Amino acid sequence: MPGVRVREVTGDLLDQPVEALVNAWNRNFVPRRLLLTGGISGQLKTVTGPGPWRDLARMGVLKVGDAVSTAAGDMTGPKYLIHVAGLNIFWRASAAGVEACARSAVEKARELGVTSMAMPLIGAGYGGLSPDISRAAIYRGLEAAAAAPAGGDLDVVLCAPSGSLDR
Repeated sequence: MPGVRVREVTGDLLDQPVEALVNAWNRNFVPRRLLLTGGISGQLKTVTGPGPWRDLARMGVLKVGDAVSTAAGDMTGPKYLIHVAGLNIFWRASAAGVEACARSAVEKARELGVTSMAMPLIGAGYGGLSPDISRAAIYRGLEAAAAAPAGGDLDVVLCAPSGSLDR
């Protein structure tokens, strides 16, 4: 893909040497303090401190596919978190929503001026999609973003967790 280079890895998203991490999030309509987050968001919560989550809450309700950014808080390494609304109001993901999330994440990364970001298989955890469906949707979103006239080069690390997400 011109302008967007993808490398797939198996491992922990938080261990990737990148400038931004993508956090697969919900639509932001339930206050964070009421959520028992798990997955990537749960991991991030333990390393970032409360700052990014307060900032995220101030951004209001998101549409599926939207991307917003916050600083990475107390986390060392990445400068930014790019939060994508990958789940609908029923806490499910769709291929179209994941595709929009990937496209929006690239647009947000370019807006921030970063050259590298790591992204999980959006929707393949709590969202209920298979890893293969998530991966295919992400690639479609990345291709659409790469075709956009504006934007510099971006290295994307697509992270699949160790072990299988298939249910």
